Amino acid sequence: MRRPRIKMLAASLAVVATLGVAVACGSDDDSSDAETAAATTAAPATTEAAPATTASGEDALFADVPEVPGGTQTAQESIQEGGAQVSGTVSDTPADTVAAYSTALETNGWTIDGSGGDPTGELGAGVQATAADGRYLSLNLGADGGTTFSDLCVWPTTPSDTDCGSDDDDQD
Repeated sequence: MRRPRIKMLAASLAVVATLGVAVACGSDDDSSDAETAAATTAAPATTEAAPATTASGEDALFADVPEVPGGTQTAQESIQEGGAQVSGTVSDTPADTVAAYSTALETNGWTIDGSGGDPTGELGAGVQATAADGRYLSLNLGADGGTTFSDLCVWPTTPSDTDCGSDDDDQD
């Protein structure tokens, strides 16, 4: 499943490349100690500023959200109250996916607020969790004819409307 981290990775690589040029330019034998100190001092400020720019919006929402096991992303969109939704399909049953995802969330420091599904675990299931910083997550899964559809929503805080996902199984 792809998430909005590509921009963050590209920005981080750009910062590393810029730092490499700054260090190479600052190491000229003809440069004074003051020039070298200025180049060395300027580099950390650039490094500190980059994550604030790239880790905003949806990138920040998904910062420590694990990928859905066996998931394939088909759509991503902004939703109510500053949240983001990633829709797709998974390769396992709803119950097995919720069990694996709950473990992955707990490993990343999330607190499971609730989980459940149909009695067979084959038709639908879901899990809700809260991060230490207050973000709220809901994963909803539904099966239809052998395909398990997933809707993963993350909000900056617990929303008043925790509805996550489409009203049908074909993810239109």
